[in-house]
Amino acid sequence: MLNVKCFRCGKSFALDGTVVANWLEEHKEEHPKHYSAQCHFCRRVIKVPVKQIQRSLPAKED
Repeated sequence: MLNVKCFRCGKSFALDGTVVANWLEEHKEEHPKHYSAQCHFCRRVIKVPVKQIQRSLPAKED
């Protein structure tokens, strides 16, 4: 789980790590800078930096 804080309403919520990891895998060739997540409380879309997501995901074993 990845905890993020909405910049608009200030409430924290969790993103499912597997969903975000799958999204990163699908879009890795595009080199995205952020993941667009919708706040569960105010329904605004916030941008979560990809670097923050990569730090929170477990390291891949080769």
